[in-house]
Amino acid sequence: MAGSSELHEAEIAVERRWPMAAAVLVAVILMASFPERWSVGPIWLIPACECVLLVALVIGDPGRIDRRSNAMRIISIALVAVLVLSTLWNTGHLIDELITGGHATDDASTLFSQGVTVWFCNVIVFSLLFWELDAGGAPARAHGVRQHPDFAFPQHMNPALASASWRPRSPDYSRLRPGGRGRPRPAGPHQLPRRLRRRVRGRTRGTNRPDGRTLSHP
Repeated sequence: MAGSSELHEAEIAVERRWPMAAAVLVAVILMASFPERWSVGPIWLIPACECVLLVALVIGDPGRIDRRSNAMRIISIALVAVLVLSTLWNTGHLIDELITGGHATDDASTLFSQGVTVWFCNVIVFSLLFWELDAGGAPARAHGVRQHPDFAFPQHMNPALASASWRPRSPDYSRLRPGGRGRPRPAGPHQLPRRLRRRVRGRTRGTNRPDGRTLSHP
């Protein structure tokens, strides 16, 4: 029984905490660079709340994200929710100033920097949102609680690209982008890691046609 338990633990694809924590810190730093006129209350209030929630997560489940706890799940969802709402708030302010000719449009370099910052915040924050929602969160994915994921990655659709224990990590969710009707979908094969692109190209060479002839792909 002990050996079986150890084998089961070894098969669990546990995700490290630091990539997610680093993404949150980058998002907080980027949001702190926005003008004070966009802030809700004191400019330090929202970043402070986000940092407190992140610290609570790191203390409650440090190192490896493998603790299945309702309290940790609530804190994680709360952190991502604050990040998403803050990002949408800042995006809305930028759009409003673009339409009405606000301060952001007074200088081209300022407008460009704020636009790029808003774009990066959206990429980071929504990748964290998809990471949090997919298959019940990182601990549930690690323990295989759900048989099927909410988002299909190329590694899911072609098991030959990865081992059976493969699970998406937080950086993988930055590859998701809005698909039809606003639903997230995985990026195309051209955005796969180079190692996987080589495998895909190798397996697509020599594809058989219905008439029995062979297609040779470049």
